[in-house]
Amino acid sequence: VLSSTQNAQQWSVVVQQYKLLTDIRTGFFEALAAQQQLEVATSLVDLAKRGVQVAEARLGAGEGSQIDVLQSQTLLSEISLTAEQLELAYRGAWQNLAAVAGLDQNIPVKLQGELKSAETSPNWDSVLSELLASSPELSVANSVVAEKAALVRREQAQVIPNVTGQFGAGYDRGTDSGMINLQVAAPIPVWNKNTGNISAACAEYRRAQEDVRRLEQSIRSRLAGVSREYDSALVAVKR
Repeated sequence: VLSSTQNAQQWSVVVQQYKLLTDIRTGFFEALAAQQQLEVATSLVDLAKRGVQVAEARLGAGEGSQIDVLQSQTLLSEISLTAEQLELAYRGAWQNLAAVAGLDQNIPVKLQGELKSAETSPNWDSVLSELLASSPELSVANSVVAEKAALVRREQAQVIPNVTGQFGAGYDRGTDSGMINLQVAAPIPVWNKNTGNISAACAEYRRAQEDVRRLEQSIRSRLAGVSREYDSALVAVKR
């Protein structure tokens, strides 16, 4: 029982490690994407400013109209607003990354990385099989099942009485003779068959088994949502 409990606790540590690594990786790529969006928006602002200058020059030369100038100014205003919003999003993404990773630096620094785009979607059936085979969450649940099974066996063993023996030897000086005493005892479980504890242990064992199935369905559900988002993003990237 204790061995299975210890195994479950060790796998729980692995679960927390995976969660932390996932949060850091997700935060890093979100901050990296926000950084690249801000860089693109900044370059678009410079391009829009040159567009306004060109429109004003064309108007001064009699080749353009006031409408062209107003349209270029409107475009510059929209792009500038987008750039300001992206800057705030980048700072927010950086602060989130710093908080998750335990960094004390609040001022964003330039991240080094590459956002790779895949040509095709992964084989989600293979991904699911790999997750079910290596998931530390399932390992925790399976260890709990082993623990509950051991508890059932322990409660069933409680019914079997323990045989105790006692052996003694001595010498009687009054009669100048030796003596030996042997006692064997065992309780007879006439009324107490430990049925209540056995039933409770069996119920906990069945509950642990159902929890394994629940986690498997949870993994399938989470993967379904992620795969849908991934495939949708891949279509947008290709378009």
